[in-house]
Amino acid sequence: MTHWHVRPPTFWLTGLLWLILSAALGLALFLGTMLGKPLPPVFRVLHVHSALVGGVAQIILGALLSFIPPLLLTGRGRPESHPALFLAINGGTIGMLTGFVLGNSLWVGAAGILVVFAFLSLLSDALRQVRSSLVSPPLNLWFY
Repeated sequence: MTHWHVRPPTFWLTGLLWLILSAALGLALFLGTMLGKPLPPVFRVLHVHSALVGGVAQIILGALLSFIPPLLLTGRGRPESHPALFLAINGGTIGMLTGFVLGNSLWVGAAGILVVFAFLSLLSDALRQVRSSLVSPPLNLWFY
């Protein structure tokens, strides 16, 4: 069985892909409106959430994974690969978008909770690193 390596730059590139897809959808929404054939309203919701949750939140998650350990001077006592976080944020985004298309609020809520748990797991990792930080007090963390 091979191990799937998901490093922080993968989060950045996937976030950029979500932003490009969202921009294409935004362009389609704009052109549809300007040409007198607007797309259904659900596409606006898909446009916004794919950009914010799929793109921006994923890039922030990748940046936090990259920059917290060097700023806290904690060394390499943590994993380099984060496949569970990657699946959680992307699965949550896809689930959220699917829930919007189907009009199923339960799917949207469950997928949103999955995205929140991805960030909360990172928060617990960051707090653990603060306790073992060589920088005292670890004020560098508060720059974020």
